Amino acid sequence: MSRLPLIDPAGARDPLVTDAYRRIALVRGEVANWFRVLAHQPALVDPVFALSQQVRERSSLPARLRELATFTTALALDVPYEVAHYIEAGPSRRSRRGRDRGFGAG
Repeated sequence: MSRLPLIDPAGARDPLVTDAYRRIALVRGEVANWFRVLAHQPALVDPVFALSQQVRERSSLPARLRELATFTTALALDVPYEVAHYIEAGPSRRSRRGRDRGFGAG
């Protein structure tokens, strides 16, 4: 559970946030909760989204290795939010584009 309230896309009032949410939803299909928390600092949402896209979609690492590195880092740094998403996703969940969301499948 977040310590800060989530800023819902429908209730966002800052133009920086609404524009960033629109771009995020176009690319990812939904606005993840961590962006909704980050929206308390409107100027950060778009740059952090750009960085996350670079890491997620344009990395030179193969998808499975990237996901394994993310999960291992989350375990090492004790980040329950991220660890829970990997455990929930399991080995067979795939993203909208068919890429592995977990690291055990295909």
